[in-house]
Amino acid sequence: KSKTAPHLYDLNTLQRDCNRYLGFSAQKTLDIAQELYEKKLTTYPRTDSQYITHDMEAKFSELVKICFNYLDYSSKIVDIKRNINDSKVSDHHAIIPTGYDNFGGISDDSMMVYKLITLRVVCSVSSAYLYDSINMKIVCSGYTFNQSGTMTIDEGYKEFEKKYKLSQNIKVDDKECDISVLNDGDEFIGTVKAEEKFTK
Repeated sequence: KSKTAPHLYDLNTLQRDCNRYLGFSAQKTLDIAQELYEKKLTTYPRTDSQYITHDMEAKFSELVKICFNYLDYSSKIVDIKRNINDSKVSDHHAIIPTGYDNFGGISDDSMMVYKLITLRVVCSVSSAYLYDSINMKIVCSGYTFNQSGTMTIDEGYKEFEKKYKLSQNIKVDDKECDISVLNDGDEFIGTVKAEEKFTK
């Protein structure tokens, strides 16, 4: 299976990720994005487009390299053109960085949003996440237990998402299970722990 890399941010997707990763409200994210725009660090935030136009391709190519360097990630550019679509840009294009050193007076929260916007540029030109979906059925003393998870084939853009989360002390959801050593019908000895759950 595969999951394609995300496109650039519009305001809605930026607000969603700032809430998911940073716990910011939609209004707080908009206020910070507006501040970054006024300080010439990012483009206009009130946009519903996740694309840029063809005339921006050359500058965007340079921007991608700068973003990889800024985040200190090894450059793995796969497809820049997937972010270019004139027909999907109306008044304003996607939110992207425009400044890289004028951070005087910027709060920690604002820097986190700026870094997230930079990360999105990196992810948007990276390869897809490739994985196998795993479902196991384990029989023990007459009881059947089901376990599901994933096994990564190629991290693709998720390599950079994971690095970002670790750098910001954000919990990484990891449901991978290594079944490369298991075969259908294998028997093994293990410990099963049951936890009593309560519903309020």
